[in-house]
Amino acid sequence: MSTRLTRWPATVAGHKSREMPANIRQHTAMIRLPKTVFWLPALLWGGLIFFLSMIPRTGPSNETVEHKIGHIAVFALLAGTVMWALDRGHALRLSKSLVLATLITAAYGASDEWHQKYVPGRNCAFSDVVLDTVAGAVAALAYYICESLRADNAEPSAGRADNGRRASIHPVRRIAYWLPSLLCMGLIFYLSSQSKLPEIGRIFPDKDKIERFAFYIVFWFFILLPFRYAHRLSLAKAIVGAFLITSVYGALIEFHQRALLNSIDIVADWAADTLGGFIAAAAYWVYETRPNSKTNR
Repeated sequence: MSTRLTRWPATVAGHKSREMPANIRQHTAMIRLPKTVFWLPALLWGGLIFFLSMIPRTGPSNETVEHKIGHIAVFALLAGTVMWALDRGHALRLSKSLVLATLITAAYGASDEWHQKYVPGRNCAFSDVVLDTVAGAVAALAYYICESLRADNAEPSAGRADNGRRASIHPVRRIAYWLPSLLCMGLIFYLSSQSKLPEIGRIFPDKDKIERFAFYIVFWFFILLPFRYAHRLSLAKAIVGAFLITSVYGALIEFHQRALLNSIDIVADWAADTLGGFIAAAAYWVYETRPNSKTNR
């Protein structure tokens, strides 16, 4: 008899492992709850979001930090409930559940913003849709990491090297390496949506360029981290790849500001972004290629 492993909900029969033989799964399937039960939290929370967005706003503008934090918390929880329904109710692969949960959250966030367009005192903001999507993606990713780590603990031998061969990096670790860069991208997008950034002093005539230059230096290093240590690219490929992503993302942010805030200095701002990435790349190249460097390239 085949012992093919099939994913199954960890709540069945109190087992901790996420997999079990298919013949055993047939005997436990009868005690599984209907799929609709697992969707109840997501449906109830989505209904609450819709109800709250129907309430007319009579106070000041909703473009405040508190409003943005509320979007993050609300849609992160929505993505978590959707992820749970897809994982436990439909027993999908975690990677597929992550993608679907992010797409569902993004679609619901877009529909909610479109709906607020017709509510007195509210407006439809593309930046809120992006913020909802990022919050949902981070929440779904956190669920993915927790469930994957739990499965690894149930199978301690997974991911180890055999016959002295070098073990490959676990997908969860690769995702963890990308988290800082993803969070940095979300923060850059949020700051670029603001009409005014914090002041850093009057001694700099173009202080916004200094801010961009410094921020994109940090952003470049966050992009380099997964390229170098998660995907194990060569030094040259990692440096060039991180620089290209930094420059392209800077250009996209400038076009976003042009459409949202009618910014006219997009070329100079993009140059500051790109220069920050270039300086970081050059500095890292000099550091790694110094005569006494032992880095494996």
